Amino acid sequence: MKKEDVMKKSICFVFACAVIMLSFATASAEYLGSMEPVPLSKVWNVSMGIGYQYYSDKIEVGSTSFNLKQNQIFLQLSATKGNLEGYLRVGGADLRIDDAFNPNVSGGKRDFDDTFNAFLTAGGRGSIPVNPYLSINPFVQATFYPDFKDHTDGTVGSIPVRQELEVSFYKVEAGFFFQGNLKPVTIYAGPFVYWIQGDVEATTSSAGFQPSFSGGSEFEEEGNIGGAAGIRIPIGGNFSVGIEAQYRQRFSAGGMINYSF
Repeated sequence: MKKEDVMKKSICFVFACAVIMLSFATASAEYLGSMEPVPLSKVWNVSMGIGYQYYSDKIEVGSTSFNLKQNQIFLQLSATKGNLEGYLRVGGADLRIDDAFNPNVSGGKRDFDDTFNAFLTAGGRGSIPVNPYLSINPFVQATFYPDFKDHTDGTVGSIPVRQELEVSFYKVEAGFFFQGNLKPVTIYAGPFVYWIQGDVEATTSSAGFQPSFSGGSEFEEEGNIGGAAGIRIPIGGNFSVGIEAQYRQRFSAGGMINYSF
């Protein structure tokens, strides 16, 4: 088979995967990204990036569903050797959960909304070459979000009431991408599975805002299957920019500017 034919078939295959994943997948939080090849002149390749991700999904607390939204900004440090890559991310994220507060409290707000808190992500991926233009790249990553907090003040009848919520959770994602290496542009698409586990601590105070009730609940994701597709383009020097779209229960998107040392 001619070199041009192999390249065309590889591009068409990855493009078809992108359409399928974004059309029929049942969404991701963290930016997943593509595998960065190591130049032949190097044993190790170290890179650093800065990125942004808009994340939207659905969670379940008992039998009730809630819409969850985040804006995430992060720094990533990665090291690649051969066909293996490991990376760490540190960043900040806000958290919004629609209709989280008790609607029976008059005069208070309904939505949980906290500003930026730190989060940590660790992950790894590999590359299994199929031909010079196509590879299969498995990956796994985990993210931990510490406590988000918010409260609202209102009344029940004539009694002043304060509701306080504290939310923490972690997320694990694993899957694989079909990656098209078009030199210098890289495109990728594929499926993944994900798990979200978290805790909500609720406190209701009245009579001078002294605690009168407190309790905890666990929550998890509403679905477990997602899909993603993205592209990475060199922009000069050792810099490249990546853009990625993801879908689970809701649409998410993000990007990262990366520098290779």
